[in-house]
Amino acid sequence: MTHVTEFKAINYVYEDSLNSNCLYSVIDWLNWASLGIGAFQNVDVNLSGTYGGDRSRLRPVTDSRYTSVYEGFRQNWVWETGSFLFTPQYPTGVWIDGTYYESGHSTYGFTVNYPLGRLIFNTEIPSGTVVQTTFSPRTVTFTPANTPQVRFLMHDSYNVERNDFLQTGSGNWGQWGDVRLQLPIVAVDILGNTFRPYQLGNTSQWCNQNVAFYVFGENQYDVDQYVDILRLQNDTTLMLLDRAAMKNDVNYPFGLKYDGDVVDSPVMYPTITASGDLQWRITKLTNMRKQDMQALNNWLYRGVVVGELEMIMVM
Repeated sequence: MTHVTEFKAINYVYEDSLNSNCLYSVIDWLNWASLGIGAFQNVDVNLSGTYGGDRSRLRPVTDSRYTSVYEGFRQNWVWETGSFLFTPQYPTGVWIDGTYYESGHSTYGFTVNYPLGRLIFNTEIPSGTVVQTTFSPRTVTFTPANTPQVRFLMHDSYNVERNDFLQTGSGNWGQWGDVRLQLPIVAVDILGNTFRPYQLGNTSQWCNQNVAFYVFGENQYDVDQYVDILRLQNDTTLMLLDRAAMKNDVNYPFGLKYDGDVVDSPVMYPTITASGDLQWRITKLTNMRKQDMQALNNWLYRGVVVGELEMIMVM
């Protein structure tokens, strides 16, 4: 009997493989596909909240890493461009006490951190200044289930009329945006898998990789809505991306830089998945089913959808 002295299907110990390729490819797909159904809202200057307040007004953030930081009432701003249900708003300029300035202004110039929903200014903005901009926060966040941020879920983020909204380091917004997530969220988890032979005389195998989507929201409607959206994706075919190949590509990162701002020539998700050099496996999202979860209290509701990523693994 022939025996082996090497591992198969893996070339390097730190090479991204099955788990990471599945996890981040699914999240990338969810982020892009959700834009096509309008899972974001446009915030114009002086847009009122449900019970008052100004959703376009940014709140000051005490962050010793920067000179002056202001953030929106919701984070995770849309940066992508494409043929979506409607066109997102982008923070290309800022209103300072009612006067408009372009992002490259000598005094009020800024960079944007899209994931955290922040403007980072080049100079100090005096206390009490009214800072406003246009932006489009996503209405749902897709994230890995094992990140620390899942432990810091923020509710009531839409109530900009609260007295503590414009106070730094207080109230619901007191936790740094780096470690909080605003509801609703969908946390994706890659679970166990099974292998079975592909065909006689071939070392390839079928892999059924289990995946779970944990949905958290402030009300039952939001949870039910995203549970249904996910369940309806049963038998959808996805392209899994090769994370190692992406990191080694000269154009990486393709969308956002390390500081959360957009790269000079961002590449959108459909173009990335069409690149043969970055493709890893074709998979089918199948056997999608709902599992009931009880609400924990009167503000945190839960749901879960489990399914399988079915693919052929070349061994």
